[in-house]
Amino acid sequence: MLPIRPSTPHLCIALALLAATWAPPAFAEDAPFGSPDYYPSAEQPYGFRGNGNGCFPGAEIVPRWSEGELTKKKVKVYGKRGRSEIDEVRDFKPGSPSTNIVWKTQLPGWTNSGPCVVGDRVFMSCEPHQLVCIDVTSGEILWTRANSPFELAGMSSGEVEKLEAAMGLVDALRAIGGGLTGNYTRLPDFKEEYREPWLQHATRMRKLAAQLAALGGVPGADEVLATIDEAIVKIKARKPGEKCKDLANDFGKCTDALKPLAREAGLPLISGWRSKIGWSFATPISDGEHVYTTYGQGQAVCYDLEGNRVWGRFVPADQRGVGARAAHVPSPLLIGDLFVGQMKDKLVAFDKRTGRTVWEAEGVTPGGGYNVGTAKHLRIPDSDGDGSVDVVVTTHGTVLNATDGKELLRFADNSMSQEGGGPSVVGLGQRFCYEVKKKGEKDRYTHFELGVASGKLEAEAICVFDDGALSGRAPVYTGPYLLKNQVWDTTTGKRVAKLDEPDSFGSMPACLAGRYYVAFDRVGKYRREREDRRIVVEATVVDLADPTAPKLVARNYLGGENKPRDPYLERWLPEEYAEGARTFYGMATLPVGFGIGSPVAMANRLFVPSCSHLYCIGDPQQPYSWKSSSR
Repeated sequence: MLPIRPSTPHLCIALALLAATWAPPAFAEDAPFGSPDYYPSAEQPYGFRGNGNGCFPGAEIVPRWSEGELTKKKVKVYGKRGRSEIDEVRDFKPGSPSTNIVWKTQLPGWTNSGPCVVGDRVFMSCEPHQLVCIDVTSGEILWTRANSPFELAGMSSGEVEKLEAAMGLVDALRAIGGGLTGNYTRLPDFKEEYREPWLQHATRMRKLAAQLAALGGVPGADEVLATIDEAIVKIKARKPGEKCKDLANDFGKCTDALKPLAREAGLPLISGWRSKIGWSFATPISDGEHVYTTYGQGQAVCYDLEGNRVWGRFVPADQRGVGARAAHVPSPLLIGDLFVGQMKDKLVAFDKRTGRTVWEAEGVTPGGGYNVGTAKHLRIPDSDGDGSVDVVVTTHGTVLNATDGKELLRFADNSMSQEGGGPSVVGLGQRFCYEVKKKGEKDRYTHFELGVASGKLEAEAICVFDDGALSGRAPVYTGPYLLKNQVWDTTTGKRVAKLDEPDSFGSMPACLAGRYYVAFDRVGKYRREREDRRIVVEATVVDLADPTAPKLVARNYLGGENKPRDPYLERWLPEEYAEGARTFYGMATLPVGFGIGSPVAMANRLFVPSCSHLYCIGDPQQPYSWKSSSR
């Protein structure tokens, strides 16, 4: 049995192993996700991975596509601190035609956001705080809206302009300094060959720091400039063989001098692993009338579908340092009249019509940390017949009342919760899957059921899945089955069949669209970036008409020029940005993101986000089959 303890003394919780048939999905009266008859509603909104499960049973996508004829070539690739080598990589033959790609749209900023499909429009967030609306038929960007935290905080246009410039300069400083020293702020012992490129590197940083100081009234700007001046003196005097820890600190952490600005503004200035996370990780969500989203510096916004802002909020946070890790990564939820978003160290529910704060749940993300999973909304029927209860299952082992944010149940005592939550919660009806972590024990991916009787919350553990392969990334959840590397029975926890899928990495790059399971591989091998800035990613398509007998259908390929736009670096480091950021010895690539994000499906189209583009996959000869009458 699994330990489940109450969060308050008066809460009675029963635990038993369940051998019941699968409960019908919540909101079953609506058309299934992906169906041509589906349109987002208050009861069935469209957000992260559709409804969070990555399952689109009503879709009918084409199983084969490619961006060109595949070939191989040898190119220079870069690893840690820019060290290069020659490697044989995949590519497309020049001039070869694409297959079943309706359009490919360059996004106005790099992103890890997923697509939110609302009828004939797709919404995504892009760096640093842009909301983008794209036409499904043509791929044309219909509108883009900026959501500066300073503007939402009510500052004057002059102050907004100055602080946005400061943000961009800080970002550019971090891009150069972090590019040289890496994620752990390290440099090798000094060599004479380093002197000139490092001086060039520091000179560019000094130029940025001088521009920052010239803005006037930016706390910490003068200290940044002084730190870089000291680093330049040290580089000139450094002797071969000497340690460079002090220089690494000067390069990689000069922005720490901006802590006063971060505290004063109540927001972080630098995102974790700068080129991997950013501020726009959350996927927008829509009820068919409006689109809502959050950004990593405390913004929560609501727009109508024509791009008119209905409301915008800035929620300041207790900012102790200059940077942020990943507490802002989770995507928001819509629950009735509430819009629920992760605002750094707390979950906040807003009135979706006005933006008024309804409740705040602190302690949901203890310590912030790597809080990368998205919570799950479940609706629990009351067996006494006097209504149902909307709850939020968090990635930290708690269940909250969606009405007031109060903790109803702590079903897992996760020792990981001081560092970060588990992967995104998946589920339907009153059942959900959660990765239970305890120090010294094997992670246990577990299937639970929640129920209410006589006002008491009950929890039952249905099964523990019998393999660690489910750890670390939320699978596709269909109800009877889980899909990740294998097909898993959600009643017994046993493997039913093996899936032939690639080595996936990053944010849940898989979905089930109708009968086809689509899974993407990792992109760029994380630190190995190609000098030609091209990336080719493989997608495996498996026919799951019979989940117990999967059939490999195709291996498809997308890719090409992978030069994501970065509005800050385009403005403040235009030359380095244009050159691909390898002007200096040892400098890593500027933002490449995690590559492929979570694919989603609607009608006869599959939408695949990369860090730089959004792809629409389907038969170009067949019109988009979504029915406008479903609106």
